[in-house]
Amino acid sequence: MRDQVARLKPLYENDALNANDYEQATSRLEVLEIQLRNAENQLSYTRLTAPVEGFIQSVNFEEAEMVGVGTCVFDIVDDHRREVEINVPNDVARDYGRYESSYCLHEGKRYPLDILSVLHKADANQLYTVKLGVNAPLRPGQSVDVYINVRASENAALTLPPDAVFEHEGKSCVWVLKDGKTVRRTVTIGKVDNRGRLIILDGLSANDEVVKAGVSYLQEGEEVRVVTNESSNVGDLL
Repeated sequence: MRDQVARLKPLYENDALNANDYEQATSRLEVLEIQLRNAENQLSYTRLTAPVEGFIQSVNFEEAEMVGVGTCVFDIVDDHRREVEINVPNDVARDYGRYESSYCLHEGKRYPLDILSVLHKADANQLYTVKLGVNAPLRPGQSVDVYINVRASENAALTLPPDAVFEHEGKSCVWVLKDGKTVRRTVTIGKVDNRGRLIILDGLSANDEVVKAGVSYLQEGEEVRVVTNESSNVGDLL
């Protein structure tokens, strides 16, 4: 049709062809070009292009099956970029703006994590999904332990587990460590927060080391060895 219109054009320009006939020919060409573009678009819909490089983990449909809009046809694993996904409760998710650092432990090594996103809608278990990027030799579907450090709020209250507080002479007390020895400290207790921890109104500072378990077995001035979680904190006593 393009060739036909090209042959008719000089005839029209030299007044050897009726203007109406030339306009009909060019109109038919425009209609055919629109139909061609629509057909090319329809043809492009038959090809699925992977958004990332990787490997296909599973195929969810067979050939000639009907697929709805937005339906996952293939599960593709991007082996060049690894992500760790965790589910956290509301009190952890809402502190997203105060995340200072995060890391995961894999085969005894620590790998830093980058916070990628936090979903703002809870799942059926009232947990929020946090996605973190990691550069570690992990396999898809592998589990790791994730640790997130949250910067304390300026108005954050000091809290302790109930087992860390004991009564002495009618007063609420805790054991504070000074030079590796226990010192009894009287504290003022407020309400219980949403995690079941006691809010300490007075008597402690943020830098105090407090024994949080086994307090009934300790005496004033008793030597205590602090064991960190990363070594062998048996019984989680400190």
